[in-house]
Amino acid sequence: MSDAVQLLGGQPQPLTGALQAQISDLKAKALVYQTSSVTGPGTRKPGQAVKVSAIFGELVSGLCKADSATTAFCTGIIIQGNEGTPVIVQFGGIVELTVDEWDAVIDGGSSTGLTIGAPYFVSDATEGNITTTPTGTSKHFVTLIGWALSATEMLFQVLLPLQNP
Repeated sequence: MSDAVQLLGGQPQPLTGALQAQISDLKAKALVYQTSSVTGPGTRKPGQAVKVSAIFGELVSGLCKADSATTAFCTGIIIQGNEGTPVIVQFGGIVELTVDEWDAVIDGGSSTGLTIGAPYFVSDATEGNITTTPTGTSKHFVTLIGWALSATEMLFQVLLPLQNP
């Protein structure tokens, strides 16, 4: 986590001491869930935004997309696994992936991973993807899912989607 920073007076500073320990503690306590399937088209990959819910006692998961109330609510991020294998979903805390893994799920492409300090939202363009630009499309949903702490770490939080007028 050497590239993680805190903002002091608007200026990035390296993390040290107690704050560094708190972040490490958050990572250790992150909630994870393993599922054998995530519904939706395409390949499953780390970094994708997903919704995991209980239906008739079964845990069901699907990729998020900001174009409908059903898919806009995000409860987790895939942190491990691919299509045809069980995936592991993290529900909160600091999600750490490689730069390449983040680049594969950021709308518009990236070659540097997450942008430090930037907010990230559920994409309305590509199912499962994330973006730094909230949708402005009428009747679509803005779902803030977290903030980048570094190029490889996101502080993920479950927040309710807000529908555009």
